This record gives sequence, structure tokens and C-alpha cells, in this order.
Amino acid sequence: MSDNIRQFGYSPEELTAPGFLYATIIHPEDLPRVESETGEFEAKGSSSFFHQYRIVMKNGESRWVVERNRAERDSSGLLLYHFGVVIDDTERRNAEMEAKKNHMALQESLRKLELSFRQTIEVLSSTTEARDPYTAGHQRKVALLSEAVARRLGLPDETCEGIYLAAMVHDLGKISIPAEILSKPSRLNDFEMALIRTHPDSAYEILKNVESRWDLAEIVRQHHERWDGSGYPRGLRGEEILLEARILAVADVVEAIASDRPYRPGLGLKAAMAALEEGKRREFDPQVAQTCLDLLKEGFDFHGELLSIPIPEERPVLPDG
Repeated sequence: MSDNIRQFGYSPEELTAPGFLYATIIHPEDLPRVESETGEFEAKGSSSFFHQYRIVMKNGESRWVVERNRAERDSSGLLLYHFGVVIDDTERRNAEMEAKKNHMALQESLRKLELSFRQTIEVLSSTTEARDPYTAGHQRKVALLSEAVARRLGLPDETCEGIYLAAMVHDLGKISIPAEILSKPSRLNDFEMALIRTHPDSAYEILKNVESRWDLAEIVRQHHERWDGSGYPRGLRGEEILLEARILAVADVVEAIASDRPYRPGLGLKAAMAALEEGKRREFDPQVAQTCLDLLKEGFDFHGELLSIPIPEERPVLPDG
């Protein structure tokens, strides 16, 4: 027995005295596991093995140790004895536990930060809709459909989450537009329409310094761009437009056509689907538009809200703004 055992309060003589059982200094909570592991090692005929457990020191305190054992056997394989080395592992074990504790604390901090970020998005969304009663619920419905399309396309969960959050604030830039224009009950004139078309850039300016895992500012800025380059504010076309923005554009048009606007009643789901069918090779990414159409045909209903809107037969008119 090495003098190394003295660090635990025992002398080599004590541990080698007749009748002494080493198991008596193993922590009682760890002893069943150690005995079970030892039995497994012996049954396998292992020549060496190790344990991790707590030793109960002579003063009653506990220390974590690593015990490395070598089995000595006779020529027939019969076990003669174990030769082992016990190493104090307490500091490493404590450091490991502290690291786990810190990791859990970090994860909790990130969770709270994420929750705070989502709450901020909710507040911004509510602020936008408070200025324009006709869009109450619009951003949330667009968010639900956008996320559903993204998931049907097989995009990663994190991307789908970012699309949902971007959709929740896609009309944020409208807070810079006079309320009387937003709620005007007749068609907008050229000046008013030009002002409406500033809202993607206005939203970008508000969101560009927001730190998040997603480029929400750019997704929102591009949601009125069109596949054929006819959109605004920059006339991007095709894959120059972020996929997230192409998805958002489709969902935005569907909800806008189906719902009431200041200058007309809602045209309904059938009109929205007809607009997608007509525009999927020009205004909209064909794959995104078709995926959205498939979802709508399968009964996607914005949690029971969209399908309650009447479905007229007339040809759709794509919405302004």
C-alpha cells in the first residue's frame, strides 16, 4: 500500500491490517455501482479497469478519486489479486461540475435573452397594427403562413423561426406613414403610393442595428421585391432576393388579398390562390408559390381565421403596398 493513501487520512498499515475491508471507505452511495462494475470486469476477464467514486476520509469528508486496477491471474486465469492506484480527482471533478453549472447558467441567460427578443418583436408588431386597424392580425397571419411554407420546403428550424419573426414585423416601416394614408378608404394617389413604398426601407433602418441570429432587417426590406424584378424598393429579381423574403412576399399577398383593406372588402381565399397561380412564374418564386398553394388546398387556415372569409369568383387584383 502506497503512502499516497495518507492524503485521505489513512495509513498504509490501517488499510492492510487483517480483516480490513477497503469497501468500508467507499462512499455508501457509490459502493453498489463500484461492486457491480468490479463484477462485470471480472466476468469479462479484464486485465485492467478503473472506477470513479468517492472515498470517505477519516475525518468524515468525501473526496472524488479515480482508481486504476490491474488484475493479476495465475496460469489458469484464476484471479489472484488486484493491484490498484488511487488518485485524488476532486479538483478536476469540481471544475467539471462548475463548468456544467456555468453552461446551464449561460443557457438560461440565452433563453431569457431570446424571450426578451421575442417580446420586443411582439411589441413592435403591436405598435404597427395599432396605427392601422385594417392590418390588425395581418402580420401574425402572414407569419404563420410564412413559417408553414418554410417548413414544407424543408428549411432548418432556425431558418423557419427567423422567417416567422421577420414576418411579425414586416410592416414595421408603416409607423412612419401618416395614419390617414394607411386607413384611406379610397385608392391611393401617386404621391401616397410612393410614400407607402418607402415602408420596407423605413423598416430596414429601424431593424438594421438589432442584433439577432437572423438578418431580419434585410428580409423585411425585400418582402416587396418580385421574382421578375418588378418589385420595390430596389428592383431585385430571382435569386437576388433572399429565400426568406420570397416566402414572406407570397404569404403577404395571400393574406392581403383574402382580408379586408381600407378601400375594399376581403376577396377571399379563392382569389388569393388565383393570384398566386397567375403570378407564380412572374411575381413569385414558382416553387415557393406552388408550395403555398399546396398548403392552402390542403386546408391551411391561419388557425381557423382565413377560411371564414367569403370566397368570390371574380378575378383577383394584386394589392397595393
